[in-house]
Amino acid sequence: MPDNDTSPRHSASHDIDPGYCQRYDDEIDLVDIWRLLVKRWRWIGAITLTCTALAVAYALLAPRVFRAEAFVLPPLQADIEQLNVPDVYGASVEDVYGETVNNLQSRAVRRLFFDEHGLLDLPRGRDGEDAGAQKVFSRDFHQRLTVTRGKKERSDFTTISLEGRDPERITFLLNSFLTTVNNYSVAALVKDLYFNVGAKKESIVKKIGALRQVAKDRRLDRVAQLQEALYVANQLGIEQRAVISSSAFSRAKANPAFGVIVNTADAPLYLRGTQALQAEIDMLRKRKNDDPFIDPLRDLQKELSQLEEIQLDPAKVKAFRLDQPAVVPDDPIKPKRTLVVVLGVVLGLILGVLVAFLANLIETARRQESPE
Repeated sequence: MPDNDTSPRHSASHDIDPGYCQRYDDEIDLVDIWRLLVKRWRWIGAITLTCTALAVAYALLAPRVFRAEAFVLPPLQADIEQLNVPDVYGASVEDVYGETVNNLQSRAVRRLFFDEHGLLDLPRGRDGEDAGAQKVFSRDFHQRLTVTRGKKERSDFTTISLEGRDPERITFLLNSFLTTVNNYSVAALVKDLYFNVGAKKESIVKKIGALRQVAKDRRLDRVAQLQEALYVANQLGIEQRAVISSSAFSRAKANPAFGVIVNTADAPLYLRGTQALQAEIDMLRKRKNDDPFIDPLRDLQKELSQLEEIQLDPAKVKAFRLDQPAVVPDDPIKPKRTLVVVLGVVLGLILGVLVAFLANLIETARRQESPE
């Protein structure tokens, strides 16, 4: 009978659902966790309040950082029209804008602006450069000034921003920097133009000098030719221009009595007579200027005169188009106070819960180690 009584109870124990046991254990674990959190609520609350207070203090006391922004576009063709001189120099909108964007990011241009506006007043080193000045320039200006090009269809759109604690000052500095970059870029373009104009003028002057030298040499050659013909005419006694028929000249040019053999059908110079020859020689010797006898000279002089009359007004040249100047920002970008406080609360709760579990773990370990 006792065996019969125990067998049903044994079979019933095997019929209990394992999932039920697992759920029961989970419920016990959650209850234990909740009890633990309730037990340590003062610790959790204290840590959360401490972290929140620290976050609020940081949000209120941390220096506020503002960002001023300006936006620029490529110049119009009319803005760079003065830079285009046919056959000498040509400036496209793309080239000018590309060079300007490079200057916006140029460390040398930024350092020039940094020094000109006295953003740092430190004694210079022996070599004219202070290591501290370079460090301050990189940290407080160069790294805070950013240039961002647009993407795809907005690739010509460029944003320039400057961060700092004084919103009015950074706005003034950013607008002044844009003016400096424009003036620097325009000055470089004008300098390049004048360099090309100067090179072209130098080339024309050399051509004119060469043409004049050639004309002088040809005049001296002509005098030498006429002198030889004068000698021959004197020897033959030809004072006036001799008129000879073509048949007679053909016989004469083969006659050794003339002293020379003429290989062309043109009448030799000595046939012009001594009077004509001497008159031309005197005239050529008295000539002081060969310019009227140089055919391309006047065209070159005209081109040279046009180049010398080139006068640019840099104020009318623009390296970029200012889409929007920098305006004083209203709100700081750092610190984000709301986000800082929320993160402080969340971090405090997490730390509080971790401390509660750690304290309970230590307490349990001590209890187990203590003698019963």
